[in-house]
Amino acid sequence: DQLALLRFPTFYVVGFVLVGAALIGSALTGETISLRRRRVLLGLFGLALMVMLFDYLVIYLPLEKMINPPGQPRPEGFRVLHRWSEITNLGGLVLVLLGAGLASWPAKVSCVAGKSA
Repeated sequence: DQLALLRFPTFYVVGFVLVGAALIGSALTGETISLRRRRVLLGLFGLALMVMLFDYLVIYLPLEKMINPPGQPRPEGFRVLHRWSEITNLGGLVLVLLGAGLASWPAKVSCVAGKSA
């Protein structure tokens, strides 16, 4: 309980900062990537931020109240919320990994007379 209360606020801050930076970076790419790719990236990172915000407000904050003060018996509903937290965190992670993969995927390379452009 005590470790969760110490670590999870940092987890959410770091997550919001990094995914927020990915969203802003995607928006500022200009013409370096296609408009279609940029829109997909904005959608993936934006949706990931919404999932994270939902997890924080609707799941984590009630969980935090259930384990504070540390060491007390866990009330009814703790397991359900904890499972939902695992599911939403996994969903957010998948969205971010898809976005990172798409952002890192090379653009189509055209070749002229055996030399790449």
